[in-house]
Amino acid sequence: MNILLINYEYPPLGGGAGNATREIGRAMTRNGHNVTVITSKTTDCCGTHWDNDIKIYRIRSLRRRNEQSNILEMATFVLMALMSAKEIARKEKINAVVVFFTLPVGPVGLYLKRALNLPYIVSLRGGDVPGLVPELRLIHKLFQKLRRKVLENAMCVIANSQELADLSMRSDSTTVVVIKNGVDSDFYSPLTTNMCTAVGQIVVRLLVVARIQKQKDLPRILRILSKLTKQTEVKFVLRVAGDGPDRIRSERLVEQLGLQEQIEWLGWLNKEELRSHYQQADCLLNFSHYEGLPNVVLEAMSSELLVLLSDIAPHRELVDDGVSGLLLPVEDDELAFNRLAQILGNWVRSAGYLNIRRNARKEMVDHYRWSDVANKYLLRISGN
Repeated sequence: MNILLINYEYPPLGGGAGNATREIGRAMTRNGHNVTVITSKTTDCCGTHWDNDIKIYRIRSLRRRNEQSNILEMATFVLMALMSAKEIARKEKINAVVVFFTLPVGPVGLYLKRALNLPYIVSLRGGDVPGLVPELRLIHKLFQKLRRKVLENAMCVIANSQELADLSMRSDSTTVVVIKNGVDSDFYSPLTTNMCTAVGQIVVRLLVVARIQKQKDLPRILRILSKLTKQTEVKFVLRVAGDGPDRIRSERLVEQLGLQEQIEWLGWLNKEELRSHYQQADCLLNFSHYEGLPNVVLEAMSSELLVLLSDIAPHRELVDDGVSGLLLPVEDDELAFNRLAQILGNWVRSAGYLNIRRNARKEMVDHYRWSDVANKYLLRISGN
């Protein structure tokens, strides 16, 4: 089967959705299918190239940065995709299409169905679902009719978490099925040597991997960590991998809190660099207010980190509190501080926390394989 995947992001562009597009595509090719991708150009690549066995068409848009895209840049990608998708689909003899995000990408799938009678699947990723991202409320209201038209004409609509599926079905009447993200557990794996053999004063190695923006609430993490330094004996270092619109504000807060010696800003990292930091860390912190299904948490769990997560529905889908990870209150800073102080005071290298880390790794290896994700997509494409 010849399958076309369309996403305005594909590595090295973007984050979790781009990575999911690549991993699903690779798994499909390993099953003997031909996969073509339409995505945005990068700063140094425009046109056609190959990513292993996947044929990539990088079309021109106004996108300027690898790590993020604004609404205008997304809109120009869609416009250019509408102009080129029909020719690409004919050339590659496409049988079915998967569009990642209802908006902005969904209209390209709808166009291909009407122009070439190609069936398409919509993969919901988060911000394209009304109600998840408050800042997008007006966009969803303005484009409600188009969004619903895209959903109604899809052969299947897929969400990567039950919370996201339920949210979509509360806004739109189209049925949504859940196929969770996967993780490359061979790549994201713990070091074979034990990194937890330090003697003397133990310093907890914390890691945040995120686009630094309101959703991720890095300032809350910083304020709680500042309180830890003042009221407990816990010693820590926090490494922040990522960038975003709130980075400068967060750096200023670090200075105000006097945490300069304990915070390291890593910026955006490639896969190999990120794996190395997972392997060297003890804990991943993710205090997001909302998520789809965060790839970062999957990667950290696969790397056998202890994950300390905000108590929101997508995180509850991923971890069993106290068994494969630990959940902290979302809004109550005092309760979050008390639990974090207890966790880090007991220390994550103790036997109890080691069992949680191993449980997390086993959960990823057993239940979050990209090959399983791709097979579920293929079953939907075939109408089963």
